Amino acid sequence: MERIGIITDDMTGTMTCGVLLAKKGISACSYFSGDDLRGAEEQEALILSANSRNLSKEDAQAHVRSAYHALAQRGAKYFTKRIDTTFRGGMGYEVDALLDELPDDAIAVMAATMPDTRRIVVGGYSVIDNVVLTETGAGRDVLSPVKEAHIPTLMQSQSRRKVGAIYLQTVLSGEEALRTALEQQKADGNKIIVIDAVSTEHLHRIAQTVHNLGWNTVCVDPGAFTQQMALCRGFGHPDRVPEGQKEQVDIPSCSEKVLVVAGSATEVTRRQIEKLAQSGYAADVSIHAGELIDRSKEDNPEIRRSIEEANRYLHDETSRVVVLETASTGERLVLQDWEKKLGLPSRQASANINLGLGAIVRGIAFDPANKDKISGIYMTGGDTLVTVLKALGAAGIRLVDTVQPQTNLGRIIGGDFDGVRIVGKGGLIGDDETAVRVVSRLYYELQKNR
Repeated sequence: MERIGIITDDMTGTMTCGVLLAKKGISACSYFSGDDLRGAEEQEALILSANSRNLSKEDAQAHVRSAYHALAQRGAKYFTKRIDTTFRGGMGYEVDALLDELPDDAIAVMAATMPDTRRIVVGGYSVIDNVVLTETGAGRDVLSPVKEAHIPTLMQSQSRRKVGAIYLQTVLSGEEALRTALEQQKADGNKIIVIDAVSTEHLHRIAQTVHNLGWNTVCVDPGAFTQQMALCRGFGHPDRVPEGQKEQVDIPSCSEKVLVVAGSATEVTRRQIEKLAQSGYAADVSIHAGELIDRSKEDNPEIRRSIEEANRYLHDETSRVVVLETASTGERLVLQDWEKKLGLPSRQASANINLGLGAIVRGIAFDPANKDKISGIYMTGGDTLVTVLKALGAAGIRLVDTVQPQTNLGRIIGGDFDGVRIVGKGGLIGDDETAVRVVSRLYYELQKNR
């Protein structure tokens, strides 16, 4: 079986990309490690997180190369370097690393539009929900702020290869004009070609044109272009397309418990959790993130307190959802100051917070008194998702469907929680109702499969 191999820079990215394929009837699983790709032989798309977004250039490239070899050994023929919708991380040098491993004729085509979430590229500029990229929260990201909104310029600043661009006027002119422009870009020696797009129709036109050229093409995008390329290459099964949520669920009448782990400290996440808290069926465990940074002591009082509080809610007859969150304490953490104070390497403070959240979830989940108590888990933030699922012994995620754009439903692969339904979402994604919507979908899935 020919397979698609997708390398992402974080785990929410693997879910977003995989679910876009699953929605077209393409079987897809995402994995944490190239050493454990269980069930890969049954999948058409294998998605591996290099977990590289916040790594140094050298480490990120090493992770990408390792991911490539793991996927190629499992039969991947068509490759994607999945990038963040807000262009965080070292996209250029990660694409370089992938191209280094491929034959010299490989060309990276970057059509980075995600129409469903109003993320478009026009004139080479990224525009997100009518706001230029650098004026969004991505420009103020704690770990990886984006300072350039013109994507060809941003890519050229990160890549040693020549970067070209094809703008919207050419895309609108039709397949023949687009084909001529692509051939000219290749003749000019450009190995990375950034292409404008506003709609799914534009992405399909680009994909069909590239496919018809017969190039050895690497897709560089958040997922929607990869989806269109997969369809053009003959993947997809209409009888496998997920049905979505058909009706609302009366959550207070349900017996199952759902755990929410909100590791992202963005304003978007804070509003979403506040809205969920107003539902009447959710109990909030507010965690002081600063208390999780210092891991020098074996017994952390904040971890112990959080586990004990969550356990009470899990056995409470009125609570259906237990929320573990760091967004509502009002703490404004300057992570670099904590790293300096504790003598930690750069970006370790953020990693330690997620490790603390993972320890809390593990302490709750593996408590014998909570056996079979947790029926679903919702996680925000890519690093949080990885840390929590690894703490539960998971090897990966079988992708199922979207709850809403870039908010994705799947089932755990491996470990004691194999098959448990989960939803993952990035910290900057969604509106105020997103958490409520996610919990409703999890309960719908649980009732549907009783």
